[in-house]
Amino acid sequence: MDKETNRKKYPIPVKDKKTFLIPILTLLLWLSLIAVIFYINPESPGAIPLFFSLVFFSLFLSFFLLINNLRRSLFLSVGCVFFLFLKYLGIGSLLNLLLIIGVLTSLEFYFSQRKNLS
Repeated sequence: MDKETNRKKYPIPVKDKKTFLIPILTLLLWLSLIAVIFYINPESPGAIPLFFSLVFFSLFLSFFLLINNLRRSLFLSVGCVFFLFLKYLGIGSLLNLLLIIGVLTSLEFYFSQRKNLS
């Protein structure tokens, strides 16, 4: 069997193509976050939303690469960004961190039990 027939019979799965792009996109997001931290004035309009959105997507893709679970990586990144936003407002404390962890853990248990019931 030649290579051309083998490629038609066994095409490259789409998952392999995606797994190649996710680390590159994650690296680009982290590099752009570093560029925002060093080169953009925090008091310029749109700098704070840009910073938090880059943090969210960088953490989301990094957690997705580490744990390979979309829901858990979403919960972790939302929790980290929410606590970081509370720290930005000056009200982030250990109690707030523990409450965020508790809410996210409860949500994870709820969604995992709901998935098992159906």
